[in-house]
Amino acid sequence: GKNPVVGNSTELKNVVLFDNVQVPHYNYVGDSILGYKAHMGAGSITSNVKSDKTLVTVHIPDAPIETGRKKFGAILGDNVEVGCNSVLNPGTVVGRCSNIYPVSCVRGVVPANSIYKAKGNIVAKSKENSMENEAPCCFYIFLLLRKLADVYPFNAFEYLNSSSRFSSIAQI
Repeated sequence: GKNPVVGNSTELKNVVLFDNVQVPHYNYVGDSILGYKAHMGAGSITSNVKSDKTLVTVHIPDAPIETGRKKFGAILGDNVEVGCNSVLNPGTVVGRCSNIYPVSCVRGVVPANSIYKAKGNIVAKSKENSMENEAPCCFYIFLLLRKLADVYPFNAFEYLNSSSRFSSIAQI
């Protein structure tokens, strides 16, 4: 995307960054999608491989999505803020306009307009602190691509990089 901030000692591998993403320092982002204006605090990482080396599943309530991939990091929606030194485990999805407290270990799905404080302690943002009318979340693009992949197998990262419909998206 346009105007990304990729700072000192940050490593990116097979990622899609939407416009104005910030990964300013000491981050690892692998096999992940970061939505518009997503920001990862210093030292936060997206873990992209499970310790048992099995395929990654995105654990959406009542509808888990099998990625078919050994390496799959996280999907951050638009305007997500990840606190310093947090770990986003493989297959983590953070809905748009959500915040992750510093030093968190996140697994599964964090709903949009939420604050992740700790495991089992996720609270909804108050109406005045939410950004419900912001640009569409990249998470919906992922769901669309996943549905298409069920019918037409393809690599979503390659598709996003090569498609003229997503010309503002860059794969780094």
